[in-house]
Formats: sequence, C-alpha cells, structure tokens
Amino acid sequence: MNQEVAKEGEEVTTHETEIIEVPPQTITPHNQDNSIEGFISAAIEAKLPIETMKEFLAMRKELKADQAKEAFTIAMAQFQRDCPVIAKTKEVLNKDKTAVTYRYAPIDSIILQVKDVLAKHNLAYDFSEERTDKTITATCTITLPTATGSGQAYYIHNMSTGTVTVDGNSTDTINGDLTQELTQHDSIHIVDYGTGTWAII
Repeated sequence: MNQEVAKEGEEVTTHETEIIEVPPQTITPHNQDNSIEGFISAAIEAKLPIETMKEFLAMRKELKADQAKEAFTIAMAQFQRDCPVIAKTKEVLNKDKTAVTYRYAPIDSIILQVKDVLAKHNLAYDFSEERTDKTITATCTITLPTATGSGQAYYIHNMSTGTVTVDGNSTDTINGDLTQELTQHDSIHIVDYGTGTWAII
C-alpha cells in the first residue's frame, strides 16, 4: 500500500496495488523439419519465387553429392573388406612348356570368387557376346539396384577390352538415359539421386 502525505486541510488519498502471481508458462515451438527437403516443402507451401526454388534445389543437389561421396567411401571400404584375394587358377607355360611364365584368373573364376560379395552390395551383372568370323566381342551389363534417393554411390571402371553397359533397374534412368556404356578404361561414378533416378557425379 502506498500512502501520499497530505498537507494540513487536504484529504489523504490512498493507492492500493494488487500483486497477482502468474504461474510460469511454457512456450512449445511448432515442429519444424530442418532438412533441405523440409525447406523445399515450406518454400512450395509459401509459393516462393521460382528462383528461390532453384536455389533450394541446387543446395539439395550439393548436399546429396556430399552424402554420396561419404556413402561411396563407406561402400568401398566394405567391399575391400569383404572381397577376397582373387586366386589365379590358370597357368601359362613358356614356349618349351618347361616352366610357368605367369598365372591369371579367367573371368568365370573371378565371377565365382566375387559373386557373393556382389550380391551383398546389391550389384548384378550379365554377359553377352557377339561373334564374327574373326572376333568375339563380349559385353558385361551391370544392373543397378532400384533408385530410391538413398544417396548410395558406385564407382564402375572397365578394365577389359570389351564394353561394360551400366543399366538402371527397370525404367530407372542414369542422367536421363536407361543405360550408359563404358569402353576400355572408361569409368563412371554414379549416385542414387532420387526415386527412379541415378546421377553421374
């Protein structure tokens, strides 16, 4: 209570102040998706300009590329851990056939030794050949797992003289095409970019 001091002959005015205790309040923020996909969804709902959308999509692509590199490093480490040392089962003798000049692993032996590791990492392959009077051309087709946007990446290198065809699963595309062909010493680094879509990075 506050009381004013009055002069002689004046009335005394009394002011009363009431203190009300307010219980503490908790502010609960709305749930937010802070992922790049969440920002894109929010941008769509807010009907932001197309240029802003393009910037978000560019950010998403860069993020996916970073994730793909990390996934590729992990996948390669796992493959190197699981892949056996290829046994060289065939011998080549010298002209006199008295000594072994070198040993090598034929393709059927390599396949036998690595097929389980390929299956473990969701990779498939197929061979076809084309014969002429003078040549035999072999083509290896590697079929990728279904693209779902997982960020999984693969590095494929053609070390043979034939053609390697990298094929998306069913209607999945690789940079807009159903297949990519690798001739000798060609390589490709691809990432599972989105549903039905593989991207070359």
